[in-house]
Amino acid sequence: MKIQVREARGADFERLSALFAEENRFHAQLVPAYVQVTSPVLTREELRAFLDSPTDRLFVCEDGVDLLGAVIVSLQNSPEDRWNKSRLCGYIEDLIVTATARGRGVGRQLMQAARRWVMAQGVQTIELHVWETNTGARHFYESLGLLTVQCRMTWELDVE
Repeated sequence: MKIQVREARGADFERLSALFAEENRFHAQLVPAYVQVTSPVLTREELRAFLDSPTDRLFVCEDGVDLLGAVIVSLQNSPEDRWNKSRLCGYIEDLIVTATARGRGVGRQLMQAARRWVMAQGVQTIELHVWETNTGARHFYESLGLLTVQCRMTWELDVE
């Protein structure tokens, strides 16, 4: 079946909830010190806020039967301060592809939809965060041409 990407609709709530729950479980297993399984992972109010926001877009990918993935992209403005330049960028809040759809071009099509939307807003940069241990995602982003520009490090301290 042909896959297609479109903007999400309110009617997608149940399928998006299942998709977000799959992502939540995946990350809770990947980095259990940071992510816990939660429910609900998406509320109707949160979905409505994304759909109504002029600075956010939620795209979904489907094959006519199943929802295969989703991407949330936001515009983020970092104001200038003494050290940093002011910048407006697109930020990938979430990219989710079901385990059964990986390797079928779903993530690539979702990222291209996010890229087109960000460029239509006059913005020339997209940023995202990815867990160091999520090697599949890191390789995928690198294959798109994303570069690591900052590394966040953690020092676990023994507290007595």
